[in-house]
Amino acid sequence: MTMKLLQNDNSRQEAKPGDHVCEIQVNRFECGGLAVSVVVSHCVADAVTLCTFLRGWAAAARSTGGEISPDFNGQNVFPPLDVMDRETMLFPSDMSTYMRTTKYVTKRYVFDASIIAKLKERARSDSSVVAVSAFIWKVYMNVFKEKSDLEKTFIQMQVVNLRTRAVPALPDESFGNMYWLTAAKCTSPADSNLEDLAGEVKRAIKKLDSGFVQALKDGGYHQKLEETKKGFPRGSQPMGISSWCRFGWYDIDFGWGKPVWISLAVCGDSETVAANGATFMDTRFNDGIEAWMTLAQDYVASFEENEDIKNYVLIDPSPLQITCKRI
Repeated sequence: MTMKLLQNDNSRQEAKPGDHVCEIQVNRFECGGLAVSVVVSHCVADAVTLCTFLRGWAAAARSTGGEISPDFNGQNVFPPLDVMDRETMLFPSDMSTYMRTTKYVTKRYVFDASIIAKLKERARSDSSVVAVSAFIWKVYMNVFKEKSDLEKTFIQMQVVNLRTRAVPALPDESFGNMYWLTAAKCTSPADSNLEDLAGEVKRAIKKLDSGFVQALKDGGYHQKLEETKKGFPRGSQPMGISSWCRFGWYDIDFGWGKPVWISLAVCGDSETVAANGATFMDTRFNDGIEAWMTLAQDYVASFEENEDIKNYVLIDPSPLQITCKRI
């Protein structure tokens, strides 16, 4: 029997004036366990804002001081534009061309500390997120090439938090959607090793530097939007990556102790409009990465049969399992 941890999830419906921007459901289990489920409208908040809200709520519930207050100065940092219809927003504009309706499956792939260390060495990267992004991208491209003889430019869409790219950095408590998309490209997967792909991911992220953020502050939104669109050529094969690592999810304590497990609900197993991609979460002790991968159903078997996946990844282990697969 499957239990819905959030009965009235309207997150995938078109937002209307007067709709709730957040829905919360507390679930109690016969064993004494507790799960708090939250969905928030992406119209008003990104993942950083959601985490700030939950940490602030938890701190207030404990009444032990150290409450967290959101910072609503975003409209002063990024002044509202006079003309800002749906067609000129970052995501709906051209990104929607990569969304297709099909049966999607969301699976959890866990990388433990020892595996991440090996991937960072292979990728010659000091970033766990970059190394895992490059690894997943390479497997994904191999799977696509096995299932199709089409010649494609592959792109990896990276979601980048602009708060940390500004100088000086904007507070983590800055409320709103303060992110941008950037694209890493690969035209020859067979000739690209993990170091090459990690380098391309880093190059793409570095484009969103303090100068980029300053241009947005100075009213250069439309110019930067057009530049960004050029990085997503029509006809390319995309895969998206969004990292929710190092946000402090496991510090959310309402007074019952810190969470045993924090999970995502991306697309589930359903027919929906989406794109292939992954969202990263820290493991409980911040020593690994859980990649919540959403793939078109016809890709899943080939993805999991890949030798690198078999050797480096634990597929959907029990949340209570502390030690991950090691090789």
